[in-house]
Amino acid sequence: MPLVVLANVWYSCNRKSKTIISPDGVPVVVAFSGEYYKRDLTLNKLLQKIFVTFMEPYIRVQMDEEEYVLIRSIIFSHFVTNGVSKEGQKFLLSESEKYCGILMRMLQKRYGQLRGATRYAELLHLVEFCFKCGNYLSTFLNYVDNVLEQGRFEKVMPAPLIDLCLRCKNVKLPEIIGI
Repeated sequence: MPLVVLANVWYSCNRKSKTIISPDGVPVVVAFSGEYYKRDLTLNKLLQKIFVTFMEPYIRVQMDEEEYVLIRSIIFSHFVTNGVSKEGQKFLLSESEKYCGILMRMLQKRYGQLRGATRYAELLHLVEFCFKCGNYLSTFLNYVDNVLEQGRFEKVMPAPLIDLCLRCKNVKLPEIIGI
């Protein structure tokens, strides 16, 4: 999910949007603007947080294409995925460290030692934020699947995609409502 968040934010920022937009330029929140959804306060809080508020740090930082590719590589090589062997985890960790080193050297060459290190910290904060946003996106999808449109995902999505999107299936409804 962090990669989904990063890709959506990157696309939206490049289109100068202040909210997450679809490829046709329509804000994602518009898909949930009908009468059916308007009275659902939990849904609307999640929509606002995920597709509008979470854009602010990315808009502020304004990463360029090289930074985006390296951040994406760092997230790809993050080893929190289930089922990865110890050997695989070591390999992914070394790859992540390699991409972090490349990013740091590039930024320090571009901006100087101190400003480059500051920019590096800002970008790594976005990596952490991608994981946080990914968790909220997963919570949102769980809410849609378990509350608004029960069982619909199982009818239209392959099981591996459902597992990826709803990875926090054990979220309790009070946790979702407390957002």
